[in-house]
Amino acid sequence: MKSTNHHGVHSPFVYNLVTKCFYNKNNHASQSGIDEYSKSISLNPKALSLLNRIINYFKEEKKEYKIGLYNNLQPDLVYDLIFVNSPLNLNLKKVINHGNNNTLVVINNIHSKSHNNNAWNIVCNSPYVKVSIDTFTLGLVFFRKEQAKEHFIIRV
Repeated sequence: MKSTNHHGVHSPFVYNLVTKCFYNKNNHASQSGIDEYSKSISLNPKALSLLNRIINYFKEEKKEYKIGLYNNLQPDLVYDLIFVNSPLNLNLKKVINHGNNNTLVVINNIHSKSHNNNAWNIVCNSPYVKVSIDTFTLGLVFFRKEQAKEHFIIRV
């Protein structure tokens, strides 16, 4: 499915994410938990702001929100959000072993090079991935088993 804004989104889950998070510029709190990783990830200010809003949006539902970097995942821990700096060499089985049905995987640089774009497409087409959202800089992946497989392109 191609959509550039919330008007073309028919999934309630994604519609709420887009309208209450992506387009909610009032949710600027930088204390999302990603700050401690800021030296390990390279995001432009706009992408960092979006990532902070995403974390705050999902964090509202939980007291403890575990964030992990793909290259630094601890054995036997389940994460709520896993940040991947590049779709290249991404092992989805490793991510699934450290996540659950509600884990969000955020992938940076999905269109920075043609091979990243190809790797992003492979991730989106994986049978494990039910919802993928392309914001151009960041790719968001959800494993929500209860949801039909859909791909969204959202202008942020």
